Amino acid sequence: MFIWNSLKRLWTHRYGHIHFRLMDINCVCYVGLIGFLLIFFHRGVEHWFLIILLHGALAIAILEIVRLGEAKSHTRPCGYSGYSILSLSFFMLGESLTL
Repeated sequence: MFIWNSLKRLWTHRYGHIHFRLMDINCVCYVGLIGFLLIFFHRGVEHWFLIILLHGALAIAILEIVRLGEAKSHTRPCGYSGYSILSLSFFMLGESLTL
């Protein structure tokens, strides 16, 4: 219970003021879901634990980029804050590790 309350306070303090857009939620959920599913279906995937860690780091990076974009200006043009390029680069890194 202590851990849950601590995580809830951390989330509220760090991301409570952010107005997430649909693209923000989609990107974080997609990266998190792929990392989560890889825990159960990692048979035949080399360096699967590293790829899971990269997916976790990418989810945190997306959240931080959205938070920083929200702090810099309250209007992001077309909802874009640069994380699609970041996610593509992490995807390419992950694919190069599995080859």
